[in-house]
Amino acid sequence: RLRVSPFGRNEHLMNSVAADVRRLKLLLDGFKAKPRWLLLLILALSVFTVPAATYYVDSNNGDGAHKGTSIEQAWKSLERINTNTFRPGDQLLFKAGSRFTGQLQTQGSGAMVDGKPVLIIISKYGDGPLPRIDGEGAVLDTLLLRNVEFWEISDLEISNLGTNRAPWRTGVRVVTDNFGKMRHIHLRNLFVHDVNGDLRKQQEGCGIYFESRGRSQSYFDDLLIENCRIVRTDRNGICQRNGSRTRSLRLVIRGNLLEDIGGDG
Repeated sequence: RLRVSPFGRNEHLMNSVAADVRRLKLLLDGFKAKPRWLLLLILALSVFTVPAATYYVDSNNGDGAHKGTSIEQAWKSLERINTNTFRPGDQLLFKAGSRFTGQLQTQGSGAMVDGKPVLIIISKYGDGPLPRIDGEGAVLDTLLLRNVEFWEISDLEISNLGTNRAPWRTGVRVVTDNFGKMRHIHLRNLFVHDVNGDLRKQQEGCGIYFESRGRSQSYFDDLLIENCRIVRTDRNGICQRNGSRTRSLRLVIRGNLLEDIGGDG
């Protein structure tokens, strides 16, 4: 009779999951009969017994060696965040007034559990200005969500101003690339500004850009861009491209303010 216990929380969560899976396999090796359905059931239970975590990021007082799971043990950099694979129910909170340079690329997805979405949240904590992430023209996209699902992102300031204009430069890029259906991406209350992408339509830059790619019927289902302010983003404010033959569903863009845009809104 097997008993599955919740895993402990640590900063290398995926390594912990892999270790527990290996232990479960060793337990199963002790049985003469090892039905595949039983192994799959145990692996599924293992995934959903991992507790959700809240991670804090503070550009002034954080440290990459910290666990990140309390304000006193906050992470410091985007590089540390980008090594972490987030799980359903996790939150990533940036301290108000903090400033970061480089790219934030999300890893991991939320999930549907009992017909309800279990989300991953990015937002801020504390009082003060919005946390700012500045690509400084050194990255193509300051915030990149590629082939992930069930993310909600709000209350960030995002810019990507380089010395020279660059093709396809964006502040925020959301892309489903040979992924199939990409569900529930919500962007709210983002201040995206000063993105000097290319002004030519064939390789245009954009403030917030969403795109379907590939031949595997990639598309969005429940994409929301709401109450964002977009200023001085070239060539466009909010734009999309569809390289897939499948049309997206439940795509809503509303309540946004666009100012001083080089081309199309």
